[in-house]
Amino acid sequence: MSWRSAVLVVAPLPGCAAEAPAAAAPELPDERLLLLEELGPPVLSTLDPGAAGTEARFTLASGAFAYDLDVHESGAVALAYTAPGADGGPGYDRSGIVSLQPDDTLLAVACRDASGVWCFFPAWSPDTSRVWFVAAGVDVGSGAEHALACVDAPGEPIREVVPWGTEPAVSADGARVAWVAVDPDTRRRSLVLGDRDGASPSTLVASGVMTDISQPFFSVDGEHVYFVVPTTLAVSFWERVMWERLVPSAQAHGSHDVPGDWWRVPTAGGPSEQITDLQTIQYDGRAHPDGRWFAAATREGVVLVDLETGEATSLLEIRAVRALDWLP
Repeated sequence: MSWRSAVLVVAPLPGCAAEAPAAAAPELPDERLLLLEELGPPVLSTLDPGAAGTEARFTLASGAFAYDLDVHESGAVALAYTAPGADGGPGYDRSGIVSLQPDDTLLAVACRDASGVWCFFPAWSPDTSRVWFVAAGVDVGSGAEHALACVDAPGEPIREVVPWGTEPAVSADGARVAWVAVDPDTRRRSLVLGDRDGASPSTLVASGVMTDISQPFFSVDGEHVYFVVPTTLAVSFWERVMWERLVPSAQAHGSHDVPGDWWRVPTAGGPSEQITDLQTIQYDGRAHPDGRWFAAATREGVVLVDLETGEATSLLEIRAVRALDWLP
């Protein structure tokens, strides 16, 4: 499949018969996207796929920073948050999960603002106040370097669910959770599916099948999980060995500095298939509510992928967007 940022219509040369007109391009979604632009300070902005430019939604305070986002059906936005440091100094990076409320106040959700505490990759469970995330550092009680964890409501006790789990994704009905599992010995990654509590896990993509796996999200109907694989997948055995030696496996990372493309695997089990051929750095992706599209944040900007044709339309050319989600 190829990536085309626009539909190109070419007029016929003189004296040549005109071909049948190309099919009309499908209408773009009406729903808006929420974007996290990692500027200084970071800005949350909205993007209408059918309009030019963005509108500012919320600007973080000076000295604050944010990574990752997930929008709840209530409109609240979960963020991995760095609070401004005391006395103008640097803050503790990603030491908390917060919720940006509809009235623009920030509500503490999980983790504590302290040295050696890391919390990131928040994901809401629909119809509940539960937030999944990844905890790393001194507060991980299992002894793992990081763990998949959740709180049932903001301020509730943290429950560690899966040691060495990272990058949670929750299905649209809240019935299932998918995550990337890291082998603590080999540091290779697999894609795992569990029930709404992360129990009864099954492996969708086994460890070692892909060079790497990141940024999973569910299709709207829950029949597939999408994820990013580096384009270096298509290499020889010895090239793959050198890749694994030369590129460190940051256990809880969510993006690469190498090009990748989107794949998907059935939640019922089966082979994975490649969906895009963008061959660029991928930061985030989310399914559109109607199931036909998904939006992706890439090195070049925001693109909208039509799953019926495989075409990708460039919505916004900007290098600062690192996370996105559809607004309810």
